[in-house]
Amino acid sequence: MVRAAVGVSDVSTLGKIDIQGRDAARFLDLVYTNTFSTLPVGKVRYGLMLREDGFVLDDGTTARLGEHHFLTTTTTAAAGLVMRHMDFI
Repeated sequence: MVRAAVGVSDVSTLGKIDIQGRDAARFLDLVYTNTFSTLPVGKVRYGLMLREDGFVLDDGTTARLGEHHFLTTTTTAAAGLVMRHMDFI
């Protein structure tokens, strides 16, 4: 039903990181194991983020709100860690 019509997911408890800028899609391609630069505006994709040693750091979804604007969700407890990891990249 969700694929054909609409679905709702409550992510209010998750950590959120707003990513904007001309290189936002390219940046997300570097941070996650999958590709976000091909994500159409108005769509959401699941992403997996790895540490430098290859172990999973976090996972979540990223919505493309505009051509250069994304909203990424993280696990609640790891939001600060994920933000530090993104700042490091």
